[in-house]
Amino acid sequence: MNRIQSSRRLEREAQRNVELIWLTGRLTPDFKTIADFRKDNGKAIRGVCREFIVMCRALKLFSEAIVAIDGSKFKAVNNRDKNFTDRKLKARMQQLDESIARYMTELDERIESLRSPGGQVKVLHPGRVKIPHHCDGEMDDYASA
Repeated sequence: MNRIQSSRRLEREAQRNVELIWLTGRLTPDFKTIADFRKDNGKAIRGVCREFIVMCRALKLFSEAIVAIDGSKFKAVNNRDKNFTDRKLKARMQQLDESIARYMTELDERIESLRSPGGQVKVLHPGRVKIPHHCDGEMDDYASA
């Protein structure tokens, strides 16, 4: 059963392989049933595979150096735009941090511009806040937190 991805080949194995016959309780699904099951339960199958790997790591059945990839096909491209070094990742993470900080600063400034002289936010309706006209036609109102 290892490395068999085709539903038609899995159907043949379900009729031929003694271990699989025992595992399925002598059920012999046809290829369409197998394909539909895989399509309908893909998320659950991935979850079971993920949990299996976690269990194997907890039981120390494989070391940190082993990577398991099953059925995945990757295009071998190593051009400058698609590869990532530690330095590139650190630079990108720094860019993201700066972008988040800039966004949070703008958000604080906009919230501060909404405050009336008494320090309260101008409320139109319960749960809604009016955005001043100087926001260049952006959203008319935001839901308050």
